[in-house]
Amino acid sequence: MKLLIAIAISITTLISGCGLVQTQKAAEWMAKTPASAWGEPPSDFSSAKAVIQSFMIDPESTRFKFGRPYRNWFESTDGQFAPYWYVEVLVNSKNRFGGYTGDKSMFLAYNKNGKLYAISPEGSDRHGWKFLD
Repeated sequence: MKLLIAIAISITTLISGCGLVQTQKAAEWMAKTPASAWGEPPSDFSSAKAVIQSFMIDPESTRFKFGRPYRNWFESTDGQFAPYWYVEVLVNSKNRFGGYTGDKSMFLAYNKNGKLYAISPEGSDRHGWKFLD
């Protein structure tokens, strides 16, 4: 039993350590990247509204609460970081019974040209992104 607990602790430490190294690399990259690499923060969310509404049962009932854009990054498969603006949006829409479901958090990623790049599903800030053309 003690061996099992020791193995579980070792695996947890190893996994969380990898995440810390990745986060540290991203933080170092962001610190040395000039602010101009991000361009202007997005201000027009109409494209995001249209994409999100296309997922909804009752698109016209969809309500949005957009947060303030903040600088962040995406990592490519080859380990390179790229600057993106992230925006959290709370989405509320009617379900099949006609009642509102309550606010669901989603994240939007915009490139430096202000184009919507990706949308995260509810409750996901790094995994399961839906990438747009």
